[in-house]
Amino acid sequence: MKAWWNGLQARERQLLLIGAGMLAALAYWMLLWQPLVAARERSRAAVTTLQQATTEASAQVSAILASRKLAAPRPVRSLFALIDSSAREAGLMSAQTRIEPLGEDRVRVSMDGVSFDQLAAWLEGLDRTEGVDINEWSVDRALVPGVVNASMTLQTSR
Repeated sequence: MKAWWNGLQARERQLLLIGAGMLAALAYWMLLWQPLVAARERSRAAVTTLQQATTEASAQVSAILASRKLAAPRPVRSLFALIDSSAREAGLMSAQTRIEPLGEDRVRVSMDGVSFDQLAAWLEGLDRTEGVDINEWSVDRALVPGVVNASMTLQTSR
């Protein structure tokens, strides 16, 4: 290779060096510089998107916290009283209902001959509005379609 290089005229050597330099500059630009510039632009766009999402989330958090402050605090009452009154409001007391407290935050409820749809709606409402969870659950169908005998242990989750 050295013999070949020495065999070239000075002008040819100079032309090859300039070409090699331009080729190196082109390779640097295409393989290193352009990908870095593109990645930087994608990163800037991602940061802008995340800043907008953070701003929106902060506004939503502020609105939620403000609405919680405006909401009137619920009176504190026992789980037993809550279950009893909500069952009456849901029309479930016409079934043979027994409610026995198992502590401050647990109650066993037994209902015979209750509509399953009413029972499910009542339990869903208790979970959604009052934070009452089903700890244990047993349901047997009765002779009438849509009517069940149920026994459950309810407890507060909040």
